[in-house]
Amino acid sequence: MSVVNPMDRAAQRLCLLFASCRVWPDGTVVETKQQIARIGGVIIKVFSKEHAPPHFHIRYSGKKAIYKIENCESVEGNLGRDQDKIVKYWFKGGGKSSLIDAWNRSRPGDCSVGKYGEETGV
Repeated sequence: MSVVNPMDRAAQRLCLLFASCRVWPDGTVVETKQQIARIGGVIIKVFSKEHAPPHFHIRYSGKKAIYKIENCESVEGNLGRDQDKIVKYWFKGGGKSSLIDAWNRSRPGDCSVGKYGEETGV
């Protein structure tokens, strides 16, 4: 049985953190992103410093799209019919609550868009 060194565990966590954010040379974190789900090759993410309306980003095989958290309506981009169905199925099956939770946890104090439901009226 191997023992995990606490410093190794802390280093692993820092690597995960810095893989999901941009940091200026002075140490200021300017953007963080959370991967919410991965369904096959479909990757669903929420970014911290965003514009209205509350939304999430999808990537699949070099394609990008943005959907509203409110109703999973496409805002920008095109994934293709099959991937769109996957996203909507995931959304209806509990994905919306995961997105709202991630959106609300990731709002920085200087973000123009607040938590889901506060400023959006949703």
